Amino acid sequence: MAALIREHDWATTPLGPTEQWPGALRVALGMALASPRAIAVYWGHDFICLYNDAYRQLMGDKHPGALGRPAREVFPEAREVIGPMFRRVLETGQAAAEEQRLLPLERGGASLEGWFTYTAEPILDAEGNVVGILNPAAEVTQLIQERRGREQAEARGDDLAREIETQRRAAAAHRESDEHFRRIADAAPALLWVTAPSGACTFLSQSWYDFTGTAPGTGLGYGWLSAVHPEDRDEAEEIFITANARREPLQMTHRLQDARGGYRWVIDSGRPRYGAHGEFLGYVGAVIDVDEREAAQAALRQSEGRYAALFTAMDEGFCVVEVLFDEDERPTDYRFIEINPAFAEQTGLRDAQGRTARELVPDLEDDWFETYGRVAITGEPSRFELESAALNRWFDVYAFRVGARGARRVGILFRDVTQRRRDEAALEASAARAVLRARLADVLRTPGPRRAIQTASALLLGDHLGADRTIWGEIDEARQTITVDVEHMANGVSSSATGVYDLQAFGPRVLEALRSGAVIQYADLATEQRFSDRLRPSYLGLGVRAFVTVPVVRHGHVVAVLAAHQFEPREWQPEEIALIEETAERTWTAIERSDAERALRASEERFRRLADSMPQVVWTADDTGTVQYYNSRSAAYDGIVGHSDGTWEWEPVVHPDDLAKTLAAWDRAVETQTAYECEHRIRMADGTYRWHLSRAERGETQGIAHWYGTATDIHELMEANELKDRFLAIASHELRNPVAIIHGTAQQIRRARALGTLSEERFDRYIDSLVEISTHLANLTNDLTDVSRLQRGALPLSIESMDIASLLTDIATREEWAPRVRLEGTSEAVVIEADPHRVRQVISNLIDNALKYSPAEAPVSVDLRRDGVGVTIEVTDYGIGLSADDQRAIFTPFGRAANAGNIPGLGMGLFVAREVAERHGGELRAQSAGRGQGTTMRFWLPATQPLET
Repeated sequence: MAALIREHDWATTPLGPTEQWPGALRVALGMALASPRAIAVYWGHDFICLYNDAYRQLMGDKHPGALGRPAREVFPEAREVIGPMFRRVLETGQAAAEEQRLLPLERGGASLEGWFTYTAEPILDAEGNVVGILNPAAEVTQLIQERRGREQAEARGDDLAREIETQRRAAAAHRESDEHFRRIADAAPALLWVTAPSGACTFLSQSWYDFTGTAPGTGLGYGWLSAVHPEDRDEAEEIFITANARREPLQMTHRLQDARGGYRWVIDSGRPRYGAHGEFLGYVGAVIDVDEREAAQAALRQSEGRYAALFTAMDEGFCVVEVLFDEDERPTDYRFIEINPAFAEQTGLRDAQGRTARELVPDLEDDWFETYGRVAITGEPSRFELESAALNRWFDVYAFRVGARGARRVGILFRDVTQRRRDEAALEASAARAVLRARLADVLRTPGPRRAIQTASALLLGDHLGADRTIWGEIDEARQTITVDVEHMANGVSSSATGVYDLQAFGPRVLEALRSGAVIQYADLATEQRFSDRLRPSYLGLGVRAFVTVPVVRHGHVVAVLAAHQFEPREWQPEEIALIEETAERTWTAIERSDAERALRASEERFRRLADSMPQVVWTADDTGTVQYYNSRSAAYDGIVGHSDGTWEWEPVVHPDDLAKTLAAWDRAVETQTAYECEHRIRMADGTYRWHLSRAERGETQGIAHWYGTATDIHELMEANELKDRFLAIASHELRNPVAIIHGTAQQIRRARALGTLSEERFDRYIDSLVEISTHLANLTNDLTDVSRLQRGALPLSIESMDIASLLTDIATREEWAPRVRLEGTSEAVVIEADPHRVRQVISNLIDNALKYSPAEAPVSVDLRRDGVGVTIEVTDYGIGLSADDQRAIFTPFGRAANAGNIPGLGMGLFVAREVAERHGGELRAQSAGRGQGTTMRFWLPATQPLET
């Protein structure tokens, strides 16, 4: 069975893996496996079944399925007989035995009856709790049958033969049992031993020799005593000899040497064994290693000593109670089992031990019984603070179950915290006032309308006081009125006190008292003799029984009152009245500040509206130069950063090349307190930089110095100046050459005529040259005129129906262009609405540029296509090509390709051409694969009506 138990899959059973088994189970099972008797171990409340080889014979065909299963499943047929006996042992801890008991059993699928002698002995853990049952058993069916046979044989006179046969069988069984026992004992994990009736040891398991490190056989007789610690040896020998003489069970604790040369604490226990006829055969026993347990127990004894000292000396009250339940398992009372000296001081209860809580405090609250009852049943500890009105005390309590679950005892560690709770209540009241002040400060810190401020303060004050109604009334002494239009009412209050009241109704003494700042308070209007009989019905009609009214006085006049109403009589405490006064004063001060700030904000708002209406960026800075305001125009900038403290970081928007001079100019202005002025580039929201002129002047407002500045966009002006400079440079260059040619040609004509060499042919050649140059000058003049008109928005268009195909053919077939220009695309009429003169100007410019920027004799393609919504004229050359940057630059005034070289031109033609295209609702774009790769110019014009493609 030892091997079968080791190989069994215990992880699938309630016991879990064997390495997790408790020590008590291991010891009990070791003793069972080592015993030649039939012994089973039934573990836990479910009586999980484990057994030795001899017990296996009793199982019959229930083996091996019985291993690890509850007893109720293994022996359902004997449950009513065995079950009550096992449960009684588990509950009481008292062993039970049955001699020659008839039990119903199922074997081989049949119900049989057998006679058994068995005991149920409790298995205890280290704390003395019953955790299982040891069940030695012997089937005596055969003995009963033999006894009956003997009785019958005696009647027949054959007693002798029967006795001989019985002895023969017993001897054979003994030999077999002895051999079987030795095999099991040597394999068992416990240290097992057997003695003869004389007390001499006749057997020690191999595990005993392995544990002690001694040679086999040396422990027989009384040799085992030599392995016992010298200090324990005499006592062990005396205990053993005395028990053997009395034939009583023995148990002794001593130190036994181990194989490493040291000593370990063990429990050495044994039971007397008897033969079939009751003769004493000696002992069978086991040695269990409890060295760790002994160390723990020593620590426990030391701890218990400390506990006893602590129990007596501790300031906290402590007691152990037994919770009492009624027949429905409801906790009804508890009895004090144990109390410490501090118990009486902490509770005020005397002579409590042995008495119940209801005896001592008849009206004790039920919460105490329910709490301790729950701890006793569930075993879950509870930590809480609870008031006992019956004892007029507060207690801080920690309750926990003591002992086994069935004992229903609870340990209670507690302290009287009544004074602390009273102090905390006072502290909480003070803290509540502090919270009110903090919340009121938060409300009053934010400017707002007067009514909103009054409403917020009335709500906070009313909730804090628990008042039924809190009101604000504003007083107009000139009109002799008090207006109540702000009130806070507690839940359930429906009657309103709002309205306009006549001050004279309150009498001159009340008004005079309020003017002096006196507080008016009453605890109960129904009985207060000092209160006006004329006003009493009005107040009582509003439900008011008690009130406090606090005035707000400014310059000798009462301007407002703050009042708290109560619908039940109330004695107003001095700290409450002081809090109402403080709230009234702080609230009205906040109202005055809010009115001033609102006026200031109105002024600032006017300034902001004015600033936002200006085309410039407007900003202000403090006297140190830290910018604190920008108008809405600053949104056009990229990089102005606003901080939570209201300041702005503007340096990132200034062009890096201009930042140094900007900072120097600003620092100089701040240092010298003179006007600031600087021209610099500022980054815009689209990432581009534009030139601005920034100026600032220093001024004072209400004694506070500030800088007031603007940033004006001067980019167009700077560009215009730059264009002017470029124009003058280009124009002087472009005009100088034609004028020089004209002048030179005129000089040649004059010289030839003077020499008489001016032939008609030569004269015509000079005239042609002058016409060509003058035509070029006329074109330059026209381009400049068109640019001027474009910049003024005055370029005229004469829109009419025109055949773009016919116009294109006329232009492309000009005599001087015809050899190099290839006209492609449609030749059918394509009618659009446009200015024929301007369209001719654009197309001519595109073809002229294509020829001018292409190698000599290189062809130029001109293509006309329709797309249903317009027409596209593409002019493609195979000339110098354009970079990506040049594809944008050539459409700007004076813009020319970087690789144009010395090819003449002002750079105005394409600028005018794109403007003409866009004013027709069309577009003009350049496309090139790069320098040296040629260029395609796409000129698209919309059609007024859909065109067929």
